[in-house]
Amino acid sequence: MKHGKTKVVKRRRVFLSRNNQPYKRPELSTTPKQWANWLQKAGVEHRPPYQLRHTYASRMLKAEANHVWLAKQLGHTDWGMIRTIYGKWIDEGNDEIEKLAKNLGQI
Repeated sequence: MKHGKTKVVKRRRVFLSRNNQPYKRPELSTTPKQWANWLQKAGVEHRPPYQLRHTYASRMLKAEANHVWLAKQLGHTDWGMIRTIYGKWIDEGNDEIEKLAKNLGQI
């Protein structure tokens, strides 16, 4: 609270059910082994649930999502964190050069 005012933050869920509704059950945080069981059943190497955030961000960057939009999706005030934290996960290789050449009318 600052100067007697409170800030109301509206949050949206990234992962929704098949009915496009937020999940009501807090399995990821309250059932100790549920996450590990899901990963084991899927044959995926264990990693903490918060790493989904990194996967989401890096995949969106690879799909050329707008950096400002992505920063808002992740709850950042600007895209500086996107640039410094998530941007380094993206291999820019020759695809980026070809995309620029195409956009500049050189291909």
